[in-house]
Amino acid sequence: VGSTIAEVAHSMESIMKSAGCHTELVIQHGLSPVTADRRLLISALQSLWQGFLGTMPEGNYIECRARKTPLGVRLSLHGKNALFSEVKFSNTNLSSTQPITGLAGSSVDIITARGMFALLGADLSKSSSKQTAGIGATLQISHQLQMV
Repeated sequence: VGSTIAEVAHSMESIMKSAGCHTELVIQHGLSPVTADRRLLISALQSLWQGFLGTMPEGNYIECRARKTPLGVRLSLHGKNALFSEVKFSNTNLSSTQPITGLAGSSVDIITARGMFALLGADLSKSSSKQTAGIGATLQISHQLQMV
């Protein structure tokens, strides 16, 4: 997970620079491997990052976090001034005309990321900590080598 996040952060550098934003990676040590296709995870994170960047005022930072939880590995993007308080996800029907309310242009990227994370078996949800608002998903830990 850590190398995937670093790869995505590197791929987003030019977009972040043009938006006047900065990146901080906070990756917990010793994360377990997750059950995910790496290419799909990279695409999902890039799409989520682009959508989240659309909620940030110019000149701020986006903090990308990865940490252990009882349910798996939580990947999330956070920002101190993210305009995410009015965002609502519709859980009833992903193909409805308003699957996400409260966002304008960046909602397309978030909807795309939501679909890709769903393919990875993870739900996209809002999150917050201290003075930051964010969005993320929890990926299941791989149990593939557990019997070895």
